[in-house]
Amino acid sequence: MVMPALFHHNPTIWGADCDEFNPDRWDHISEKIADPYALAAFSQGPRMCIGRAMALVQFKAILVELVSRFEFEGVGEVEVLNPNLLLRPRGGLKVRVRRCK
Repeated sequence: MVMPALFHHNPTIWGADCDEFNPDRWDHISEKIADPYALAAFSQGPRMCIGRAMALVQFKAILVELVSRFEFEGVGEVEVLNPNLLLRPRGGLKVRVRRCK
């Protein structure tokens, strides 16, 4: 079984802070991160998810709308369940959401 969590948390690729939520890491992408095999949410190669392109476009459109209309703030600590095919936060993910003025 392929476990994307293992290489999504690889410090060789993502740096020493690979276990931290850091959206700013995407502002300065290194060659290792730019490699299409570094992020494997949809897999790669001949068995790649056929809905990958559509899912990425939809995700970007939804994200743009949410970020432009709301402010998000994490509340409390996030503990990830044992890595398996999908990572999930233990006890849910608590976020404070405010409509932008």
